[in-house]
Formats: sequence, structure tokens, C-alpha cells
Amino acid sequence: MRDRVAQANGRLKASSIGVRIEMRKNRLLLRSTLPPKPGSDRKEPHQQRIFLGVHANPAGVKVAEAKAREISAQLDLGSFSWESYGKSKPVETIPETEKLVQCFREHYFSTRQLTETTHQTWCKDYLRVFRELPPHEELTVARLERAVLATEPGTRLRDRFCVALGALAKFADLPFDTSKYRGKKSTRRINPRDLPDDRTIAEWFLKLSTRNPQWGWVYGIIAAYGLRPSEVWLFDTEAIKNEPGIISVLAGKTGYREGVMPLYPEWWQEWGLFEVKLPTNNSKDIGRAVGQYFRRAGVPFKPYDLRHAWAGRAAKFGIDTGSAAYQMGHSVQIHHTHYGHWYNDRHQRLVFSLILQRADRPMAPELPAETEAIGTPAAC
Repeated sequence: MRDRVAQANGRLKASSIGVRIEMRKNRLLLRSTLPPKPGSDRKEPHQQRIFLGVHANPAGVKVAEAKAREISAQLDLGSFSWESYGKSKPVETIPETEKLVQCFREHYFSTRQLTETTHQTWCKDYLRVFRELPPHEELTVARLERAVLATEPGTRLRDRFCVALGALAKFADLPFDTSKYRGKKSTRRINPRDLPDDRTIAEWFLKLSTRNPQWGWVYGIIAAYGLRPSEVWLFDTEAIKNEPGIISVLAGKTGYREGVMPLYPEWWQEWGLFEVKLPTNNSKDIGRAVGQYFRRAGVPFKPYDLRHAWAGRAAKFGIDTGSAAYQMGHSVQIHHTHYGHWYNDRHQRLVFSLILQRADRPMAPELPAETEAIGTPAAC
């Protein structure tokens, strides 16, 4: 644990923060040059300690580091007050788990823009889960495990708990692996013959956008970007307005990812996807709501078929599996399992042909003409 404290202090020092974490027995405290306490005979700031009341464990170190940064900012702004830390007020009345969740929330929104969409995601997919944890107790692997096992196996709720609690555990440096609690995903390889071809996909876009422009736009986004249906409400709608229409997914099943490109690029322009027409959706299960609309509209395939078709299109464009997998928000292994059919000899030849057409491709080094060939026998 002393190593973790040293690492945290190293990060604070690198950020030019003059507050340091100390460990005393099984508790953490902060040390810094602070203003005199009320009633003190000292007139000038001097070295003092603030007792946080948190345990010396990985979660406690996270809390202590966040509090150190907070106090440093208060000192810089001249807003530090002993009323929040002195003896006149009980030490840190917020319980450790609740305190950790607050720190995680600050971290969560430091890595993504605070919008109505990301706020709803936080409340629905994270905060609801965290409220099932006992706030007045220390966060442990055992408590995280109990929270997950309280949900029914193989359900969306179980997956949601695994995602949220797994993220919290990672933030707190707790060794909690949620993979064994999640339902096994289908390993079925997608058969291209089961998917609509691109002409059919384009024809249905025209039909839906004529009937209902908002839901037609949703259909177009899933088809052109290969997003999960729920991610249509979770991507950066400002970025899509700018050519060439490359977007970032801000949150969702597998979190943030960027550089998601429209395939075909023409669909971004011809379908007017740069004009955001996101319908209001108050459903708790957005994916199911999209599927219901497809069925009511008579679409002869499922929303996920559009996502699968994007994967096949990516292969035809010569996009490598690593890049395609990243853009779709899953692992390379999953991509090979589901879409390996497209990555055959024909695909490799296509990739090589595209490489040869590049004017900026790396070229073999040129050797002087008189250079003696390697292995040429010497003259007798």
C-alpha cells in the first residue's frame, strides 16, 4: 500500500500540487502548508495535516488523491476554509463507498463532455447500480460480488451491473473480474446470405425517411456507421455535421470510442445524416424500442443486421480487422468470430491492391547500380 501512496504522491508532484498523502497505521491523511486554524497563535501558513478518516486501501488512495487536488485548488483560489476540515466539524461524514462514487463521477465526466445524453447514461447505467451498494460501508470485492449475484443471470440488468461495478472496481484498483458473471455471448458466425444487400438497405432508408424523417435518420445512422441501436442516442451529434462525418461514440455498452467512419461515405452526404433528426425516446430499453419500430414499419430485417452489414462493408473497403473491431466497439477476437467469413484470400488481395495504389506507400531502398550482388562468386 505504501507503493500506491508513493505513486499517488508522484502524480500530485508532477501536477505541481503541494499537498501530500501520508499513511498512519491503517488510515490516510493529507499534509500541506495550510492557513492557521481558527484560534491558533500562529499568524502565517505552516505545515499541517488533515485527517480524512479513510482506510489505507486502493479505494482510499483514490479518495485521498482527489481530495488533495480539491484542497490544492481551494488554496490557489483562496477559498480554503478550516470549517470543512477542522475539529469543529466531524471528520469527513461521507461514508467511504459514497465518497468513492463521488470521485468516480468526477472522473467519469472528466473523460467525456457533460451533455443531456451522457447525464442520462450516468443516471441510468451507473448511478442506479451504485445505489444498490451499502453507502456506509467500505467498498470490497465481496460487496461488489454480492451486488452482481443479486441480479438474475443472463439478463440485461446483470450486464448493466457488471459494466458499472466493473468500472468502479477498476477505478478503485480492486481486483474484481466481472467476465465470469456475464452471460455467454453468441459465437455464431454471421452468414452474409442472411443479411440485406446494400441496395436493399438504401431502398429501405428512402421508404422510412419518407414516412418518418426522424426514424429514417436513426435507420440511416445504424446502417452507415454500424452502431448498436442504443448508441444512436450516445454519439457526438456535433461532429457528424462536419465533413467527412467521422464521429465519436461517447458512452454505451463498451464505452467511449472515436474515429467511427460512415460506409459508404456517400450515404453521409446523400442521406443528409449531417442534419441531426434524433427522435425523443423515453424508453428504458432503447434497443428494444428501435426493434419495435422496425417491426411496425415492416422492415424485413433487424436493426443489428445493419450493423453486421457494416462489418462486411468494412472488409470490402479493405479496413483491417483491428480498425473495424475498434470502430464497432468490440474485441478483435469477437470480430473474427462473427465476421471472419469476409476476411479471406480475396480480402487480403484487395488490401494489397489498395496498398500498391497508394502514392505515399513505403518504397524499397534503392541501391547503386554498381553494387556487387550478394553471393556473386569472385572471379578466378
